[in-house]
Amino acid sequence: MFTILLFIFVLIQNAQLRPTFDAKQHLHTYGFLNTSNPGEKVFKDAIEKFQSVNELPTTGTLDEATIERMKARRCGRPEHVPAFAQTANKWKNSHITYKIFNVSEPFMKTEVKKIFDDSIKVWTDNVNLKISETDSNKADIIIHFTTQDGPYNVLGYAYYPDNGDIFFDKDEDWTLDVSQGAFKTYFGWVAAHELGHSLGLPHTETMQSIMHPYYSTQVIQPSEIDTKTLRTMYGQAIMNNSILCEGTSVDAILDTREPLLVVGEEYWTISDGVLQSGPIRRDVLFPGLPDKIDAAFMVGKRSYFLSDNLFYRFDHDAKPYRLISKKLISVGFDKVPPNIDAAFYHAGATTIYFFKGSKYYALNTRKPSGKRLVVNGKDISSDWPGIPTDVEAVTLTDNSQVLFIKNSKCYMVDLNTRVLLSTENCSTLYNC
Repeated sequence: MFTILLFIFVLIQNAQLRPTFDAKQHLHTYGFLNTSNPGEKVFKDAIEKFQSVNELPTTGTLDEATIERMKARRCGRPEHVPAFAQTANKWKNSHITYKIFNVSEPFMKTEVKKIFDDSIKVWTDNVNLKISETDSNKADIIIHFTTQDGPYNVLGYAYYPDNGDIFFDKDEDWTLDVSQGAFKTYFGWVAAHELGHSLGLPHTETMQSIMHPYYSTQVIQPSEIDTKTLRTMYGQAIMNNSILCEGTSVDAILDTREPLLVVGEEYWTISDGVLQSGPIRRDVLFPGLPDKIDAAFMVGKRSYFLSDNLFYRFDHDAKPYRLISKKLISVGFDKVPPNIDAAFYHAGATTIYFFKGSKYYALNTRKPSGKRLVVNGKDISSDWPGIPTDVEAVTLTDNSQVLFIKNSKCYMVDLNTRVLLSTENCSTLYNC
């Protein structure tokens, strides 16, 4: 009996100590109200607006789901510009710097740096903006860990340019492991979100955006929507194609919606048959690849990179793309040899073509394992007349023509007839 009474006493004490949640103050703080003491109709309208932007039923009443959302982890910046003086801006220079002023447990400075550098790669992909670390106290963006409101609710906040400083709540239960992000706070989301503010982006009502004010483990990096917005602000990255025009060999062409021409640890984008931007660091999209790539191709929403005797498979559901497997080429592709020169996939025939030296191989993905290799080491000259040996790269264009590249020469072949349609210098493709 005494134990039960003690338990009830503790519950009452905790309830008395727990602060009452002030919804009016919350809506005022984050820009849904102009005053913390509104009239009934204004208060109801503000609740409906909050519910609408958070994809909740717009009842206009403080139901449990609405209050729980208000209490959820989030950025400390308000949603609506009229609620605060400073409005979004952009940096005047195309090269800005950041400095890590201090860190907090459980982090080491190197861990915070890696998270920021990874986020910078995604944010600035094909954007005319460079961000680098500095030790100077005059850095454009200075990163702080400070005491804010204790664990949960506000995770951090950041200023727009020309200040740009970022402040993280040192009292959060941080983690670098996104799989623990439901119970702890995944630092990667907060870093990417606050960096977006530092670059000039306000909050958005789009749930699929990293710039939505509420913490999420579903969107942990800037989405295509976010990077497109930043590209609109700063412009597209200025292309430097000099090494291609000077005759550097190509490693692969990946036939994504906007094809990527890969050279070393960088890539260029291709649009309408001409290079449009680059070079861009390859690990912005494909983290975990080796230094040298032999060939690459797409099958559905997955990309495959071949290097020596291994292949690397990436899932393209979100950027940066996720490495989902790494296996021996001979195991994954029915004894196709290692050190392939080039490869492409023909969806209409469900066939992957591999080229090595003077030979080529064809693998039908619909056939049972062990019987998929329908062409095994046949001479290229017999079925692809006019195509040289040891090609550098190959890709399928418009589902009807195959482009081969070697020594800055572009060979275009009709896929169905295998007739060589043209041979010309790649200067047009390289935009020289």
